[in-house]
Amino acid sequence: MPEYIELSRLKDNLYREGCPVIVEKAGLFTNETRTVVFAVLRIRSISDKVIDSVLFDLHIFDRTNKEIEVIRDFQYDPKAERNDVFGYEREIKIIGTQGASFSLAIRRVLFEDESV
Repeated sequence: MPEYIELSRLKDNLYREGCPVIVEKAGLFTNETRTVVFAVLRIRSISDKVIDSVLFDLHIFDRTNKEIEVIRDFQYDPKAERNDVFGYEREIKIIGTQGASFSLAIRRVLFEDESV
């Protein structure tokens, strides 16, 4: 099994007032030879409604804090009920290998009843 190195991590348990999810953990990783860079998110539903999908943007920065990549409208389709955790089972591949840090913006949460 390959060994992965953590490049950066967002503050744990990120929450914005009114948002139906909490980002429990979010990290940027690489392999030992730095030929692959990927992000992993662990998101928890705090909504009483079933979450059908979550769309978000990832902004990737190099070591000088210059934005080098933006992944727009990345989508999880968890069918998540309250307290369900999702996202951690799916790596988000970064195109380049110079990523050193990142930011995350949740853009939209769609519920099973089709409300947003």
